[in-house]
Amino acid sequence: MDKNLTLETLAEIACFSPFHFQRIFKSVVGESPKQLIKRLRLEAAAHIISLSPQKSILEVALIVGFSSLEAFSRAFKDYYSVSPDTFRSFDEAEKLKITKMVNLQRITWNASSVLLDNYENGAKKCEYDVQVVSRPAIKFYHIRTTLESSQEISDNFSKARKWAVAQYDVSSEAQLFGIIKDYPFFTSLDHCRYLACVALSNKTDITKSHKYEELPAGMYASFIVKGGIHELLKAASYLHHQWIPDSGYNISPDHVIQIPLKDPISTPYDENEWQVFFKLLKA
Repeated sequence: MDKNLTLETLAEIACFSPFHFQRIFKSVVGESPKQLIKRLRLEAAAHIISLSPQKSILEVALIVGFSSLEAFSRAFKDYYSVSPDTFRSFDEAEKLKITKMVNLQRITWNASSVLLDNYENGAKKCEYDVQVVSRPAIKFYHIRTTLESSQEISDNFSKARKWAVAQYDVSSEAQLFGIIKDYPFFTSLDHCRYLACVALSNKTDITKSHKYEELPAGMYASFIVKGGIHELLKAASYLHHQWIPDSGYNISPDHVIQIPLKDPISTPYDENEWQVFFKLLKA
């Protein structure tokens, strides 16, 4: 995201002309490459501004791939209708109102979407047994979906397991886990990327295929969440507002890992229990 991803560069990687690549990309994704990159950068920026108030707006701009403060500030205000500095000054409820309006203007939310209207009040009533844990690096295979459909998440866990068993000879009991790549506070659920993952052990022969990724080792805040995205967001708000200030850590604007405590293929996403891991940075 922090690289200069031009249409020509992406088209060359995909072995298409720029014209055909853009047409195919938009028909599949629903956005042009430029629109997608801009949205991901600005949503990431909103997330970083909220989680890391100590970072300057210039730092945020450079992290998400803008070449100048002026270009970033202009793009941010065009997208969210307020400047980055003004957005930073708002409380969580005001930030959510702004991002909800952006999402409502861009897509139609279905009945299962989380609008977060009373979210902050709900978080204040909850407490979680947060533990700081170290997780080793892990290789994994995944199938990507979004947070919009609980059924699609279950279906993709099933597909990922079948593919991993066939391609990597992994056990049918290999650990399944999810990775949330985007920011449900700021990204509509139909755009929130969710990876349905199968862990690959150190004994797995990964030379058979290059279609795997690796999560690096790191420190995480871990706790149990019962339920779907609404419960996860309540937990995230608790972590950010009540646990983090006295912890000596900051939350990394990175992925969130979910390890299911019940079979995620037979148990709907919204009805499962999850061991959740938020990546941490030293304050």
